[in-house]
Amino acid sequence: ESAAQGAVMIVFHGHVPFVRQPQREFRGEEPLHRLISESYLPLLMGLTDLVKQGHRVKVGLALSPILLEQLADPVVQKHLWESITARLSAAKERLARAQSDHERYLAQFYLQQEMHALGYFEKTCKRNLLIPIRDLIAQGVIEPLVHTATYVVPGIHDRGALRVQYEVGQLAAAFHCGRRPTVAWAADEPFDPTSASLLEPLGINGIIANIAPDPESAYVWANSDKTRWCIQPSRRLAQHLTWEEWGYPGDLVYREPVSADKGIDSARSGAPYDPFYA
Repeated sequence: ESAAQGAVMIVFHGHVPFVRQPQREFRGEEPLHRLISESYLPLLMGLTDLVKQGHRVKVGLALSPILLEQLADPVVQKHLWESITARLSAAKERLARAQSDHERYLAQFYLQQEMHALGYFEKTCKRNLLIPIRDLIAQGVIEPLVHTATYVVPGIHDRGALRVQYEVGQLAAAFHCGRRPTVAWAADEPFDPTSASLLEPLGINGIIANIAPDPESAYVWANSDKTRWCIQPSRRLAQHLTWEEWGYPGDLVYREPVSADKGIDSARSGAPYDPFYA
């Protein structure tokens, strides 16, 4: 009963340069499509499944205005659907070319994954990722966060420009996500505690940022009068996750990096790679 309890807050953030292409073909948008197919779609699918199973879950989501505008763009949505269907066709071709039992297993795994993604994108998203994002926000599963309009560059963005950065990010999130965020994401760049006064007129009560170089606590006050709170990312946890020996990349079931003498379907242990366990 006297044991100390800990807590973890999971926050996802995303930013993509403006890559929208006005022509019929989506050549040039591939980085955005890959990011959505391999990150945002699986995230939303997973959260939707957890809600259906009755689990109580909550995550933070900070998407830049540039990314939100592209997700809402009908041209990007059309190109994304074409990209997902192309991935499905490629998965079918891989299954047809598979020779060994393990190759067929992997091909079938990825084929089912692509089929599930296409079904979710068509039925749940109605080809618009903002629809499930808004639904999950309304259910209290996703907490929208303010993401600056662009990355803040120290020495270039003065206080006025920084205020506009947060204001544009808040307006974009409110418009596209249906809720005005009161927490800001600023962990990508050094945060000056004196800038906390810029958040008050926007109704931003808290911020996720790096303030102390070696914080004793993840929860600190962002300003001296203690009117704005700050949660700092855990560097120790991040190092543990990315540590080659004990972190996720070092896990024996994780896929071995591609090299000349090792196939792409091998795990670090040398056993056949199985994405179900990885």
